[in-house]
Amino acid sequence: MILTADPNIRFENLGLAALNRKSAYLVQCELPCYMTGKTPLPKDVIPPKDVTCLDTKIFLDIPDVTIDGKKYSEIDFKTQGKDLTPAGYALATFTAGGDNTAESLGTANKLYTAVNAALRDRGNRSILHQLKVVDFFIGSQIAATQGPEGKKKQIRNLNKTIKNCGHCTAEERQKFQDMLTKAEAL
Repeated sequence: MILTADPNIRFENLGLAALNRKSAYLVQCELPCYMTGKTPLPKDVIPPKDVTCLDTKIFLDIPDVTIDGKKYSEIDFKTQGKDLTPAGYALATFTAGGDNTAESLGTANKLYTAVNAALRDRGNRSILHQLKVVDFFIGSQIAATQGPEGKKKQIRNLNKTIKNCGHCTAEERQKFQDMLTKAEAL
């Protein structure tokens, strides 16, 4: 968002020109359908623009989101991971390899990032900490599919997974730690 009342500033590169000395210009980008714009997001949370909304809700006022024929509600740790912690669901569902290709993990990542952004946008922290465990883990697994080139991102995301793993079991925490140790050795 750009706001200026300075008559000497011209937005020629945006196709805007000053009309009079007292005018103020507001340039705003269109928000994704799942965002309200109520709360600024951290710079590392970038809402995916290609994720679209459905008519159903997943959390209070947050719509279910979809991309590439996949819906968030189909991979939601709260409804699909019965009897599992968020970390347990992440490990069971999104560990790289087998059916979890870079493409399928990328789709899951976009859906989780969209919901992460929507929760932050609405100030809903109660579910956010649980969701971040899954979101960061998916990011680490995407990086794992990139081999040595993804090492730095994998380590960063595994560290963030562990940091947010407040309700992890000792076994889950150890699995994340083992993955981190292996990534650091690459």
